[in-house]
Amino acid sequence: MPEAKPVFRRSREGEVDAVYAVIEQARARIASLGIDQWQNGRPNRDAVAGDVARGEGYVMERDGEIVATAMLTPSGERIYDSIEGAGWISSSTSDDPAYLTVHRFAVADRACGKGCAKAMLGHAEELARDAGMESVRIDTHEGNAPMRGLLSTCGYAECGTVLLDVEYDEPTLERIGYEKLV
Repeated sequence: MPEAKPVFRRSREGEVDAVYAVIEQARARIASLGIDQWQNGRPNRDAVAGDVARGEGYVMERDGEIVATAMLTPSGERIYDSIEGAGWISSSTSDDPAYLTVHRFAVADRACGKGCAKAMLGHAEELARDAGMESVRIDTHEGNAPMRGLLSTCGYAECGTVLLDVEYDEPTLERIGYEKLV
């Protein structure tokens, strides 16, 4: 029997643990790649709860189960104001953002390789278009080859290197920034 069509929606207050479980599965996959992204306790459950409380937490649900999650915000990202390399495609800054920022993007183990990540990005792009934004921006660790491949496949341009705030307490603070016009 084929799986039901996925549903994209805001995450709900009672789903913080289920969303965090998806992030924990992704954290383990990232660790298996031998990279340090997400390995020092961030993102944590409190970050997920904050995303939900602000209405910025989103999930993809399939057959009644959360299979993907992301934090999607139109508020802009201060670390994106400075980028080394080619530079962003669009010219907006965090003071007046015309882009949707994607953070805490994760797919459940059972959904890997089933198109959920592409669909989740597609929904983020649709959300950005519907809000009148010009692009979607996201960043990832240089060593996160699966995510970098996904972004390239989905038409995101590699724009350069951004630096996380030191408060993230990760050994590697550099991230590769990507952007797609919508």
